[in-house]
Amino acid sequence: MSEQINFDQIFEGVIEPGKEPKRLFKEAYEGAITAVSYAEILLNQAIRTYGADHPVGYPDTAYYLPVIRCLSGE
Repeated sequence: MSEQINFDQIFEGVIEPGKEPKRLFKEAYEGAITAVSYAEILLNQAIRTYGADHPVGYPDTAYYLPVIRCLSGE
């Protein structure tokens, strides 16, 4: 079995000390917060409109994404 490599080992020496892309990381972090907050707002609106017991479905689609299967627990 081969040795497992972690994230730090893969990217060791890629970023010079003192030159970390902090602004990029900050933007990505803030964007993730915005996206999750918006998803929470939409979820709460859907629950308020349809009720918590309303089934979730994906009608009229010609494909079934693995992500949908993962999130739905099927």
